Amino acid sequence: MGPGIISSLLSGKGKTKTVTNVKNPALQRWIDQGITDYAGIRAGGQEGLADWVQSFIADKPSAAKRSAEEIANLDRYYSGAAANQLGALGRAEDAAYQAAADRAAGMVRANRSRAEVGGGGPDTYYDRLALRNTGDIMTNAAANAASRDRAQWEWMERMKSGLSGQRQSLADAYSGRALLPSMMARNMERENMGHLGSLGELDRGNKFYGLKYEPTTWERVSQGVNQDLNATMSMVSSIMSSMRGGGAGYTPPQSVSWGGAPTANQMYGLGAGGGPMSTAGANNFASSVWGAGSGAPLSSTGLW
Repeated sequence: MGPGIISSLLSGKGKTKTVTNVKNPALQRWIDQGITDYAGIRAGGQEGLADWVQSFIADKPSAAKRSAEEIANLDRYYSGAAANQLGALGRAEDAAYQAAADRAAGMVRANRSRAEVGGGGPDTYYDRLALRNTGDIMTNAAANAASRDRAQWEWMERMKSGLSGQRQSLADAYSGRALLPSMMARNMERENMGHLGSLGELDRGNKFYGLKYEPTTWERVSQGVNQDLNATMSMVSSIMSSMRGGGAGYTPPQSVSWGGAPTANQMYGLGAGGGPMSTAGANNFASSVWGAGSGAPLSSTGLW
């Protein structure tokens, strides 16, 4: 095992993981099924969106033509084309009045001619009749034309006022049409996220959550060693308490004063220089731990 691996084991840290506990397993099965089905729902929506975008792009030339036609139709009310058309209708109506007057005058002249052929002389009656008939017709025609022109002008003004801004709206709508595919995609994604969010809320609501720390191998070994050391130190502390209590076991030298926990030299009878364990020190410690004789079984007197 190389130094790098050893260093990694010694410096690594454990991981904190989330643990869950399901409240209602029967309900959780349906929630899990809904989460599984979500992938198919989303895929179907994406396929439909792709088909719609393809048709949308194919319809672009027709959409441009329709938009241009509608805008051109509205232009007629502002360019004077619609007014010219109305003027043509008015002139046609004037011509009809004039034709009616001409027919009326013609009928009077015909009656006068027949009267003259029958032996009568010129009669001013027919002249007066012709003037009255044609005059009435032309008077009505003039009054009608004035009323008609006024009504047409008012109608044109109402149309232009009502259509105000519509040409620009149509132009903007056609320009914004290019954004529709991305808008549709965002709307669909929003719907998908909403559906998935609902499933997530159901899933979280049906579970208890907690945290669990998983130590590394070194941390587990270190923890075990610490526990063993703690147990050993506890045992040593008990032995030391027995030794201080003046039991039948080991009696410390008179020259040693233990104000706290004994040192290794004090426990094993070593010299002040900390040299190797002496035979006498080893025998003394063995006697204090195992009883009266070296190698004898551990006795309650020797331990306590």
